[in-house]
Amino acid sequence: MRVCPSCERENPDDVDFCQSCGQYIRWEPTMLAPAVTPAAAPAAATEAPPTEAPPAEAPPADAPPVAHPPSAPPGDGSAAMVGPVVEGAVEPAAPAPPPPPSAAPPPEPPAPEPPQIDPDAVVMDLRIPGVETEGPISVSVQAGGTVRVVLLIRNQSGIVDNYDVSVEGLPEAWWTATPPTVYLVPYGTASDGYEQEVTIDLHPPRSAEAEARPWLIKVTAESRAYQVVIGTRDATLVIEPYYELESEMRPERKSGRAKGRFAIAIRNKANAPTDIELSALDSESKLAFDFERARFPTKPGRRAGSVFYARPLKQMIFGRKVEHRFTVSAQAADVDASAVPRLGVFVQKPWIPRWVLVVLPLLVAGAVAAWLLWPRTVTVPDVRQTRKLVTAQHMLEGKGLKLGKVTEHTTDLRPPGSPINSSPSIGSHVKKGTAVDLVLAVGTGLKVVPDVTGLSFADADAALKKAGFQVGQQTPAPSGPQDKIEKQVPEGNKKAKIGSPIDLFFAQQTTTSSTATTTTTTNGGTGGNTGGIPGVPGGSSPSASDQAVAKLGIVFDNGRDILVTGARNGKPVMKVVGTPDVEMMPAVSPTGGSIAYARGPDGDKTQIWLVDPKKPQFAHPLTNAGFADRHPVFSPNGKIVAFARIRNISVPGKIDGDVCFIPVTANAAVPSCIVDPKLNVSRPAWSPDGQAILATSAPVVAPRQTDLLEYTSNQPSSGNAKSWNSLGLVTAGMHGKRVGEQVWLARWAPDGKQVAFGATWGSTAFHLVLVAAAQDVLAKKFTSLPKIAACEVTYLTQTQLAIAQRGDCMNPSSSLLVRVDLAIPDRLVPLSKLSVGAEYPALSPTPP
Repeated sequence: MRVCPSCERENPDDVDFCQSCGQYIRWEPTMLAPAVTPAAAPAAATEAPPTEAPPAEAPPADAPPVAHPPSAPPGDGSAAMVGPVVEGAVEPAAPAPPPPPSAAPPPEPPAPEPPQIDPDAVVMDLRIPGVETEGPISVSVQAGGTVRVVLLIRNQSGIVDNYDVSVEGLPEAWWTATPPTVYLVPYGTASDGYEQEVTIDLHPPRSAEAEARPWLIKVTAESRAYQVVIGTRDATLVIEPYYELESEMRPERKSGRAKGRFAIAIRNKANAPTDIELSALDSESKLAFDFERARFPTKPGRRAGSVFYARPLKQMIFGRKVEHRFTVSAQAADVDASAVPRLGVFVQKPWIPRWVLVVLPLLVAGAVAAWLLWPRTVTVPDVRQTRKLVTAQHMLEGKGLKLGKVTEHTTDLRPPGSPINSSPSIGSHVKKGTAVDLVLAVGTGLKVVPDVTGLSFADADAALKKAGFQVGQQTPAPSGPQDKIEKQVPEGNKKAKIGSPIDLFFAQQTTTSSTATTTTTTNGGTGGNTGGIPGVPGGSSPSASDQAVAKLGIVFDNGRDILVTGARNGKPVMKVVGTPDVEMMPAVSPTGGSIAYARGPDGDKTQIWLVDPKKPQFAHPLTNAGFADRHPVFSPNGKIVAFARIRNISVPGKIDGDVCFIPVTANAAVPSCIVDPKLNVSRPAWSPDGQAILATSAPVVAPRQTDLLEYTSNQPSSGNAKSWNSLGLVTAGMHGKRVGEQVWLARWAPDGKQVAFGATWGSTAFHLVLVAAAQDVLAKKFTSLPKIAACEVTYLTQTQLAIAQRGDCMNPSSSLLVRVDLAIPDRLVPLSKLSVGAEYPALSPTPP
């Protein structure tokens, strides 16, 4: 380390000037030598007049004597180092004795203030050799050539300094400064050595990077003493354009009858943009050429091109292939520059080759012989598609087959009387006229008894009759519609003979209930009634309502994880799926064995995942990545998941959603989608019979309202998008034309006779709306319950719903999950807390 004698700062050994005060510190003690007179060392900074250079501070008393700077840069050997002058001789200074070991180290000196730079410390003059100009200079150069300018630097700083010359505004490889560093003494301290000329050669390369245009540059001088740029001069370098083109054609040979498709690419290897004109010519003038772009612009260093077609002027019906050779030329539009012409060959093929005339008669003769000799076989049809023997017989006769023996097989897996097998087997190939034996299903006479505990007599009677049973003994006799069934014999979910009576035991209760105010609308007209909801039995008791859902669970999300809770009172709350990703919008399979949900690192990029609640470690994605897949729902048979694939989810005014289908056996696969670029379709709901899907829909561009769009299919639970047909917006005529009226999410009742959803019809807030349905067709009449806020809904039983409530369905800051019995709509049972949050409830057949 070198210590500055002025400020005592330690500096690295390779530094010439103090980094704090700028003092020159490369002086070295020398041996005894004669004193140097001013004439012998004119450039010494210590010989300068007092007015030209400020005196240096005196070194400390114990510091060794230092030498004066030479007139040349240190270390070049051009001058000897000298010591202080004492009566004409230089004596070496005695080194200071080392401090005693016990002496304390000297205190750290205060940090010196940074040096003040005089704006006139350096005088710079940039000029063109042999040319006198005023102000900033401007020079021109060809790309690949060289132009020279000269920089004069004069040191007026008062200290000896080194100046590094550089050029800003050009890559470092495009210029050369000779010398790159100048060593100058202060002006006035000597007759020379205070100024020097630097030759700067500007040589941009002959490449596209050297763009033809004026380049504004700055020639700078950086002081090593102050370590800052101490002077600059502006200039303009005009790089003149040159032109060079390179062409490439693919393919060089193409066959065809009517035309051949080629492509030519032109690379502009010059430094200036230019327009390219293409032309093609064949020597025999038998081709015509069609360019998609006969003229196009190219940028420096970039490539552009065009597809073109070579067409024969005369078609060939018969004959052999003919080769047509041609050349393609590329010429710069306004300058004399062109690319090397490219040669191409178009092989014209005849429409009917010569060999066809020879082979065709043989082929016809062979086909006739094969048709005459081919055995007459047909495929045994799939008779399992029908439920009647007579229909199966018609299917066989339609194939040229006959009905053979008919046998029976006892099973409850197929409807009685329906074919379940055949011999020969279904799909086999047999001769026409073959007799096909059929096996018909015969029922065991037993059927599962529905569980009617917790229901009223009217509901139980309807459920038993629908299942093929009848009401037996009633103990005690019900006193009114408020009495609920406490027990049944035989028990629910057990098999009994079809048509047998089911004994009912009632728990008599006397309750009074009121219903929420509802509004019924038909074709735009409004009317009011306060006697309950049409088609929903009234008078249910709270206790019976709770018992009806005691064995059910509800799966939902809180915006981050998938949770499950009991449908009766919302307890306990358990986490089903919880990972660092976002998991939301769950759907439960009909058996409760699987949960489908949307999962991704954020809400904008999600996939549909499938998980077994008992084996969460085996969760896997059903759909491929790269989209916003949301709102899954299982088909009634549990084999297909319908969902909404949303594109451009973060671009307002361009959000486009489609209903898609994916099998539950898929693994990150591509789904089958009903693509409609004009409609944003989302939130699908599958009907119980699997032949209808309701989804929310609005135009992609300028949406004003959101309605329900219905798809239908003759194939129940189909996962093929092509099998679904659109019935249009089925709710568009049910409400007014006010901008902003929306349907949020719809769900079908278990029997398919009702649809529930949240909507803003006639209000600014989302509330519960019920619409009757028959054979998957929505009625024009609907029931509105404005006092029940509703976003997402799901049916727990035929009359009970789980509803997610929040102020604004589109911005869920907090959400509450409640249960409502449509027979007692004014009684809401909370199932969650606002602090937990609950969205997108789905029925689980089993409690948590």
